[in-house]
Amino acid sequence: MGNYHRRTWYDDAHEVSPNDPRSIAPHYSKLWAGMSHAEKCLYWWYVVYREIFEFLEINPDIPYEVIAAEDIFRGDGIDRVAGFLNFSLPHSPVNKSNRGINEVQRFMSETFPISDEYLAFTRHEEINLFANQKLGYRFSAEKISAAAVKYKLAP
Repeated sequence: MGNYHRRTWYDDAHEVSPNDPRSIAPHYSKLWAGMSHAEKCLYWWYVVYREIFEFLEINPDIPYEVIAAEDIFRGDGIDRVAGFLNFSLPHSPVNKSNRGINEVQRFMSETFPISDEYLAFTRHEEINLFANQKLGYRFSAEKISAAAVKYKLAP
């Protein structure tokens, strides 16, 4: 939606970079100038989640639960949230045989055309390893390509 894009209409005050004071991943400054806007968004994700997990490691007395968004929408995630909160959350059971697909709202469509920038994610082994170890995520260019289709603007 325009983060880090050279043609974005807003300033970069909210964006993180490896050149920020007290950056958690300053070694990325060597790659920064050659990274696409998609890679910089990946870096932003990495920094945010590294900070979250660092906070949790420093504060082991704070209870937490990691729940995948997919589990919230298609699995037992709501029940796990309710259990964690020790609170009853009313919800409709997931009907796996008749799952509807939510329409993507126009404002969520791509601001700048998505091409194959995400293919460069393969060169970020550190981030991919972190995502796999902490969240069980495995990078798949095929999955990203398939998911990106629904965010493309009409011709």
